[in-house]
Amino acid sequence: ELTLDTAERLAVATAPWLKHHRAAAEAAAERAGYEGRLPDPQLTVGAINVPTDSWRLDAEDMTMLMVGVRQSFPPGNTLKLREQRAREEHAREVARNDLEQRNLLRQVRLNWLEIYYQEEALRQIAETRRLQQKQLEATEGRFRAAQEPPQAVFKARALLARLNERAPMIEAQRARVRAQLGHWIGEAAYDPLPVALPALPPFDEFELGHHPEIQAALAMQSGAQIETDIARQEYNPGWMLDLGYGFRRPMPDGTERANMLTATVTLDLPLFRGTRQDRRVAEKQAFADGALHETEDKRRELDMLYRGLRAEHAALTTRAQVFA
Repeated sequence: ELTLDTAERLAVATAPWLKHHRAAAEAAAERAGYEGRLPDPQLTVGAINVPTDSWRLDAEDMTMLMVGVRQSFPPGNTLKLREQRAREEHAREVARNDLEQRNLLRQVRLNWLEIYYQEEALRQIAETRRLQQKQLEATEGRFRAAQEPPQAVFKARALLARLNERAPMIEAQRARVRAQLGHWIGEAAYDPLPVALPALPPFDEFELGHHPEIQAALAMQSGAQIETDIARQEYNPGWMLDLGYGFRRPMPDGTERANMLTATVTLDLPLFRGTRQDRRVAEKQAFADGALHETEDKRRELDMLYRGLRAEHAALTTRAQVFA
């Protein structure tokens, strides 16, 4: 039997879409591990001041073979801010994974309950059809005995035909929903369902701040603000360090030449702030403001959905008590 708990466990364990979001969260965790590190150093190798008339390495005093290392350093606290941004992205992906798991469980529950409803409907139709068949036979017997008018026979036959017509439509609907459920849990969706309906959980109180959609929006908002802080770091100069060691060949007469050590520092010059840095900061700040408004919109949307579903739940509970 495919119980509701079994369907939920299979969906969480095997649904490809959920595995996709888990992989995205793992990728974000790996990104957080390297974003705060310095870029890899660069190796430079070359020949300097080679005369073009002879192409000899020992003809001129300035000619040498050089090997060096270059390391760049981002401006200000860029590395630390990048690491914080990566952590926020990881938190957002974790929240999205939680949200997708909840959406998946909701869809699986809806599909399972729909299949259960369709099967119960088919059982009720089968029982009603059996009773209606008996009713038709009795009506036809009374008609032959001149105790019922022809209209009663026509009405009984129409009711039976309506039941016979409805059953294939419900079977097709059940097959369609089973196929939808099979998208999440595979061939197990075609196992028979239990006869008894499982006990549904109570309607718990809703903590808006704990909802994964709000947590994802807050992480996105924090990441957007960090992007603004990273843009502000460009007002500070980044710099690059070059260290090189030059090897010189002996002179043609055999005289040794001293090797050369070179060290240079290259600085960025953020001179045109009005046309570059200011605009970049303004761009990132606009994105951060948009993320703030999006978070507030999510709060209002979820609060609206909760209030509406709470009212609907109360009405359905009252209705169920009427039919109990």
